[in-house]
Amino acid sequence: MLDPIYDQLLFLADNLIHYRDDLIVHDRAILHNPNKLPLGSSWLWIVHKSGTHLCRWDCDPNAGTKNSLPELFIKYACRGNWPGHRVHLFHVRGFDPILGALGVVTGSVAADDLEAALPRPKPEPTLPGHLENISASATAEFAQLCSKSV
Repeated sequence: MLDPIYDQLLFLADNLIHYRDDLIVHDRAILHNPNKLPLGSSWLWIVHKSGTHLCRWDCDPNAGTKNSLPELFIKYACRGNWPGHRVHLFHVRGFDPILGALGVVTGSVAADDLEAALPRPKPEPTLPGHLENISASATAEFAQLCSKSV
């Protein structure tokens, strides 16, 4: 059985002191919208005492550029700007209309391991009405990073 991702993130954010709306309002809205979290997609989620940050991990239209959100979070923000931060990855494997996205959330993943995986692949083009194609290498890389999580 798959677990609701939102419930797992709530558990992991137990020490979130400020900006709880990041998780309770903004992240929840994304996690309960199937149009924003396609099945098979992987996401980077960062929690620190001042809030949370969520961005797509498995495909990045701005990979290798200064506009890449995952690269910004990992290379700069996690390198001293957020002491005590934790980085998690989650993979969307299902969706429930009440519980939202279902799947697996990793334990904390080291920024060094994530940085070694950059830049992320650019998305493959899809035709209207077709499911987004997630590359096998991105799926394998997600499994490898999960095995390194604490």
